Parts: sequence; C-alpha cells; structure tokens
Amino acid sequence: QPKVLVHRDYMPRNLMLSEPNPGVLDFQDAVYGPVTYDVTCLFKDAFLSWPEERVRGWLENYWQQALALNIPVQPDFED
Repeated sequence: QPKVLVHRDYMPRNLMLSEPNPGVLDFQDAVYGPVTYDVTCLFKDAFLSWPEERVRGWLENYWQQALALNIPVQPDFED
C-alpha cells in the first residue's frame, strides 16, 4: 500500500468533539505507514465493537470518498 502519515492510535477515545474539526489526541507515535492503517484502527477498535455489516458500510463509504479525493487506496474495495 502507498504510505502516508498515520496516527497509529486513531480510535474513538483519542478523538475529541470540537469545531470546526475534531481534536485528535495522543499522536506521539505518528509515522509513515499504510494508507488504510488509521481507518482500520478507527473501525476495528479493541475496546469498542460494532456489527460487521455496519463496519463494512463505513469502510466502503470511506473507500469511495478516498477514491474521489485521489487518496491512494486500492482500486478494488475487496482488496
């Protein structure tokens, strides 16, 4: 996968509601890593779980938006 700057601990408990954008906490381990690393951390959190169908929908929505914004995700969602 192409590498981008990743948070490495991007999960709900490290996000803070604020305007105009969310605050992101605990980013001391940020590195270059796979483009899908953070989105995977967000939806596959060790402390929270959601129904698999819902997670798949969120991931597919992310993938579609990433493609539209030229973020270098895989051309096929199933990959």
